[in-house]
Amino acid sequence: MALERLFDQTQQNSEGMEALATERFDAPILQNFKLFLLKFSSNNTREAYERAFVTFFDYWQSTGHPVFEAAQVQRSHLDIWNRVLEAQYSPSTVAAKLSAVLSFFQFCKQNDWIASNPGEFIGLPRISRSKGKTEAFSESEIRLILGKLKEGFERATEPYLESSHSRAWVRYVLFLTLCTVGMRVSEVIHLRLGDLETDGEFPRLRMSLKGGEEHAPLIPDELAALLKQYVLRFRNWAQKESPLFVLSPKSNKPLTREYISRMIADIAQECGIQKSVSSHTCRATVASLLHKNAVPVGEIKDLLGHKSILTTMMYVRKTDEEKESAARKNPIFNMMRK
Repeated sequence: MALERLFDQTQQNSEGMEALATERFDAPILQNFKLFLLKFSSNNTREAYERAFVTFFDYWQSTGHPVFEAAQVQRSHLDIWNRVLEAQYSPSTVAAKLSAVLSFFQFCKQNDWIASNPGEFIGLPRISRSKGKTEAFSESEIRLILGKLKEGFERATEPYLESSHSRAWVRYVLFLTLCTVGMRVSEVIHLRLGDLETDGEFPRLRMSLKGGEEHAPLIPDELAALLKQYVLRFRNWAQKESPLFVLSPKSNKPLTREYISRMIADIAQECGIQKSVSSHTCRATVASLLHKNAVPVGEIKDLLGHKSILTTMMYVRKTDEEKESAARKNPIFNMMRK
């Protein structure tokens, strides 16, 4: 376990650096970091974040200017360490390590352990655009789409009798599910009625990731209520092994990958959105919305079921690009309106 290795004085990390020594066990920053790691259920995420933090902590130990408390860390500590990383690693590796440590200091600020976040205005290195994912919907585009789909859904009072009403229900419920949970289309088409669990303390959707790994993310109560309504009105006759999303209540065939992609493209076109979109756009939108709302990259990674945090970072790249644009922050046009 990552938490055990973090406090093992003899364990070596992947860079061959000596792990945190016994005399440093009581350092407040290490206790803070131990609590931070408890946020993550994935061992892979904990291990990746541990390795990054050990690199940061040990670097400042080696300089003779150790940091034993989170409040000691200034922006300059992170800038200097970032330059050290850039001299040794690829941009993607630098971004992964920096993202982990920045998430930690964000957590410290949220818990009032520090007065200000030293990494608040530090951006991640740019990663090659050639590996980029589908562009996400913007917040204004999402509001436009959801407004239009909800309007059609609320008018469709007979989903079991009218095909146009059935279509309105499927479009609204499926689109909202995709843009909330961020599933791959292959995961959506394999969902069964029994995969929706609402009996526990928190509702969740069970699914199989690429490679067959089980994944069961918690979902918002609002989405759970909508899915229960959909099952009651649209799939009330079906068995637990039946597909969750189908074209009509009388069908027992899951939606196809092609149908879902075409549905997303049609919805965008109907709303006047000109950019190229697909079902993957919804997945990218989830990452973008969560990142804009300060959700740690590690948590986004776990939700999307990524093997590597680097993959997740490709999704949030455009969000960082807009946030870091100095020109877009220029107040000159606001001045003209006065």
